[in-house]
Amino acid sequence: MTESEILSSYYLAEEGKPFLDLCYTKPNYFIPRFLKEETHKKKAMYALATLSKKKVCADVIFQMLSKDDSVLDKFLYSEDSKTRKNTYILLSNIVYRKAAEKLIACLESEKTYYCLPSLILALGSLEVSTHILNEFKEKFLLVKDSALAERQKEDILLALDKAIDKNSRSQVFFEGYVLKQNILLTTLPCAKPYLKKELEKLNINIVKEVNEGYVISYSNDFSSIRVYYEAFLYFDELYSVKKENLYSSIAKYLEPELFKRMFEINKVLNYRVTIFSRDNIGGKKAIINKLVKEISDKTNVFNNSASDYAFEIVIKEYQNNYRVLFKITADKDSRFQYRKNNLPASINPVTASIIAHFGGEYFNSASCVCDPFCGTGTMLIELNKVVNVKKLIGVDIFVKAITYAKENALKSKTPIEFIASDILQCDELSNIDGIISNLPFGNRVGNHKENERLYFAFFEKLGQMLKNSATLLLYTTEIELIKKCVDKNKQLSLIKQVKIESGDMFPSLFIIKFKRK
Repeated sequence: MTESEILSSYYLAEEGKPFLDLCYTKPNYFIPRFLKEETHKKKAMYALATLSKKKVCADVIFQMLSKDDSVLDKFLYSEDSKTRKNTYILLSNIVYRKAAEKLIACLESEKTYYCLPSLILALGSLEVSTHILNEFKEKFLLVKDSALAERQKEDILLALDKAIDKNSRSQVFFEGYVLKQNILLTTLPCAKPYLKKELEKLNINIVKEVNEGYVISYSNDFSSIRVYYEAFLYFDELYSVKKENLYSSIAKYLEPELFKRMFEINKVLNYRVTIFSRDNIGGKKAIINKLVKEISDKTNVFNNSASDYAFEIVIKEYQNNYRVLFKITADKDSRFQYRKNNLPASINPVTASIIAHFGGEYFNSASCVCDPFCGTGTMLIELNKVVNVKKLIGVDIFVKAITYAKENALKSKTPIEFIASDILQCDELSNIDGIISNLPFGNRVGNHKENERLYFAFFEKLGQMLKNSATLLLYTTEIELIKKCVDKNKQLSLIKQVKIESGDMFPSLFIIKFKRK
């Protein structure tokens, strides 16, 4: 089959998806051919944009462009609008920052409206200055063009708000903790014991335990606590509000003088409203609009802004009532500043810290611990914050991930030995006391069939890597697959399964014991 026939088979034949699955398994073969394609550039870029959603393919594309990104030009400046749009999507997916200047130029030259949202979101992913995006937004709002459909205009403005919001850095700083306001620190149910222990260690007064975590009376700095996700201002009356009292109750607690003191500022404070409910988009907008009016009728101190705000009013529907919390976005979270680099599939550092706390129950100062799919090193760095083990080893098949991990480890001052290798081909490891890892799972890193092959092969290799009585902490959504792997290997026994939610996915942490037989 010729290269042109390969491309045609993907787009023109009904067996397109099986062919795409084949591309996922052989990215180093197919991706260079797509990048070099001259005859079917439109089809090639569509394939690349689709493949770039998966981490394994995104990394290959990134590495190839890092060597020579001149191949981008034929796609980026193509006369075909779909080709350009998919190029923007590709660059956003792989977070290729070297293309930022070219994309900024495209922002001025792109005349096809339906391409603009993808271009703008790519600029947001590449962390382009909000000044450029705001300037474009001002010009766009003045556009009067009969060819611009209302839906297209909404999509472009929504993309601008998202991109600006992502890269905005509020110049307002929160000083409210000195007023000893009650603060809610949220975490997962399984992490509550660790959070409570850390709070007690710092002599921070716990006011009450709630579903989401612990309400504290702020007296000390809690920035060293790594197992909480978010911090909110907490008011008892707003924790359960009847629908008919929602607007007046929120407005009641938005006391201008109190908030001015908390932010040590006299000017107008920007806020944003986020609502989680069963209402449709129109219903949610109606709630937000009514609340904004209620607040503006009361005072002119607060201004609703979707892109740059000092605090966020979070409204959650709960058992026919609402829970209202004030999230302080101007309070800089400095806990994970070592994360200079991360990848699309990187684990949330708070989740990594929670898993590391579980690891602290099994590892000690004599342990040698390995992460065989270490990514940018977050799991090992967080483990080192919990327990000072003898040796940390990180292995990953992607050179880009290892490069990022080394930089993160250096910034966090964590001694880790890194190996750029496929763990299945790595024969350097032996006498390992423990494994802690965020295993590949989800759409960005592959599919279930690939995971089956990888997981079974990895579990077969454990015998040559591990010491007797070693402990494994494995985090994944592949719940049934892990259980099958454990059942198949008679040297393994499942000690505990802990549900640890992550966004809209529901992975579990599996704690497994290895004993030679």
